[in-house]
Amino acid sequence: MEPQARRADDVVGLPGILKARQPELADLKVRITQLEQRKSSERYLRSHPELNMLLSLFMSKVLDDHPDDVVSYAGRFFDRPDLKSVVEELKPQEEDLPTSHE
Repeated sequence: MEPQARRADDVVGLPGILKARQPELADLKVRITQLEQRKSSERYLRSHPELNMLLSLFMSKVLDDHPDDVVSYAGRFFDRPDLKSVVEELKPQEEDLPTSHE
């Protein structure tokens, strides 16, 4: 059996280190992309506190009303013409609550 020619990226006759590490590098790229997406989402949520209030209000209503068809209930809830004013009414109440770092 003839010895295989070595390449510059071979380590002691093993396949090239970059080739051997491709699965790890691919996983790392996916993880970095996920972290960047998460940071972007967190920035968006911090810049829109009304979204948290809106979702909290919806969850409270679902837990109070126990609708059989949650999807239809959600459609009616989010399609309310007065939804913006309801959320804005909650805003001052949320701002008055002490935060955990105070």
